[in-house]
Amino acid sequence: MKIFFHSSIFAKEHYEEAYLLIVKICKDSGHTVFADHMLKRDYHDTDKYTRKEHQQDFQRLTKQIKESDVVIIEGIAPSIGTGHYMTIALGYLKPVLVLHQNKPHGVLVGKPNRLLSSRRYSINDKKVGEGNQRFSERRRKENFEK
Repeated sequence: MKIFFHSSIFAKEHYEEAYLLIVKICKDSGHTVFADHMLKRDYHDTDKYTRKEHQQDFQRLTKQIKESDVVIIEGIAPSIGTGHYMTIALGYLKPVLVLHQNKPHGVLVGKPNRLLSSRRYSINDKKVGEGNQRFSERRRKENFEK
């Protein structure tokens, strides 16, 4: 299964351990994960982009979302970019799992959407991997049943 992972690039310096853990769990479960846009750069890198480079980056990430079976968002830190990519994924009818460590943002619970799931996790919780696996398996079955 192909998974697109996204999170706040501005919060990476505080939550990189969580980002790495989520991606590792997905890869260890045998999935392909699009995450380099988060793991191999920081917000200082994107500050240097030209308008054309931002457009190319957006097109590349949008293509990865289209190619993905599911999208996983680490949602502890608010991010306009993360919200935008989440909306794009939902527009392409991709199931989206938003992981959070505290209470979910009101937007996530305000209007239910069958493609949008939200789960609380702890970086020390071994069940986070099991939860991601169950989400992936459930979404795979739903896609095949269509």
